[in-house]
Amino acid sequence: MEALLTREGRAAPYSGCNSFGPTYGEHRNALELSIEQMAELKAYSESLGLVFFASAWDDPSLVQILDLDVELLKISSAELVNVPLVRKYAQAHVPIILSTGMSSLEDIDVALAEINAYHDDVVLLHCNSTYPCPEDQIGLPVMDGLRERYSLPVGYSGHEQGIAPSVGAAALGACVVERHFTLDKSFKGTDHQRHWNRQSFHRWFPWFARSKKPCASRARKFSQKSRPHPRNCGNASFFKRSACRSCPDRSRPDHPLPACRRFACALGRGVERYAQEIGSA
Repeated sequence: MEALLTREGRAAPYSGCNSFGPTYGEHRNALELSIEQMAELKAYSESLGLVFFASAWDDPSLVQILDLDVELLKISSAELVNVPLVRKYAQAHVPIILSTGMSSLEDIDVALAEINAYHDDVVLLHCNSTYPCPEDQIGLPVMDGLRERYSLPVGYSGHEQGIAPSVGAAALGACVVERHFTLDKSFKGTDHQRHWNRQSFHRWFPWFARSKKPCASRARKFSQKSRPHPRNCGNASFFKRSACRSCPDRSRPDHPLPACRRFACALGRGVERYAQEIGSA
């Protein structure tokens, strides 16, 4: 805590219904996990087949996390502009998830330049760090801009209260979706009411899985089932060949195209005749 906060910051009064101590330093100490607890969480995560990782907000914490032999690190939105810390993350040569919630494109440029001096194993997270974030400020299409600008995998870190934006992020190709969880929304603290719980996750996950399939193909394709012969279409009518003698295929008595396309051809000839009549009047 001493490496993260100034003496004045630790001593600042921090009262209220969500406070865990009379000063901000005591409040934060009450909420921090020890490195031994982090090691226990890592072991439990790996027993479930999960990858454990964490965000370090200062140099001593980064050293401790790396001592746990983690496979992945995350740089929080708040620390993206902490260039010396970003450099130390990169020097560890561990894959990085980089959250961008408080940064301009120029800030991201600088952070990635520091990381790329050592490796390019990076995933960017589009994020709006407002808690909770109004849905009209989320800007999911920004993910496409990040992909185009940096040629990196892009995910989404959501701070909204609902599930729809996270479903949308998955549909738009997010390779990572980050959400904050709580076991009980009634717990003491400023964020629990806004976090997902088990029920939120169970509602979201089926939609996440389903959202990927409709976006799997970017090519415009027609299946055989979507292209029945026009003669079998109940709402299609056809012109006789005499309806449009200028059409190039005059070898067939009936043109097997729906009426809309045949009518467009006939209408074009009619408009041309009408214009000629007007001109000669």
